[in-house]
Amino acid sequence: MTFPDDREEAVYTMLKHVLTNHCATYAMSPGAALSGCSLLVASLCAQPGSPAGDIPALVSSTVTALKQHLRTRQDAPPLPPFGAVAASAPEEPVVQACAQALGQLLAEACEQQRITSEGAWQIALALTADVLAMLVHQFGNALDEVDALLNRHLAAALARQIAHDRTRLQGQG
Repeated sequence: MTFPDDREEAVYTMLKHVLTNHCATYAMSPGAALSGCSLLVASLCAQPGSPAGDIPALVSSTVTALKQHLRTRQDAPPLPPFGAVAASAPEEPVVQACAQALGQLLAEACEQQRITSEGAWQIALALTADVLAMLVHQFGNALDEVDALLNRHLAAALARQIAHDRTRLQGQG
């Protein structure tokens, strides 16, 4: 992934290491890692100053961007392989902790480095695409299978989370 700005590239690289460490430390499944990254994307989409408008259009543009990012990751795996995941691993708290850690670090880094909300969104998309690419590289899913996952499941989850986050943010205002 190339970013138009070295600062964005540095923040993306840092967050990629954090994501990799979370996956290894907590034996996260690809699904849990994808959920954590999608929570990050949804929270950025819900922020004041983010692209306004109706949620279906925002989700559609996000899914389209993820598909484009995914196709740039066909040559080599962007992340280390996911390890064996314990069957009884409590994923929801781990997913929340991952999303919160990534979100907090991204917010702090963007403030320090003066990265725009668009840059933050691109960084979050890149991380999410990294996890999606591992479905192809490590687990042998075809691109059309990952596209179907994006269209059916991730799009619906993003729409729900963006609506939830917007409601929560409006209640705080």
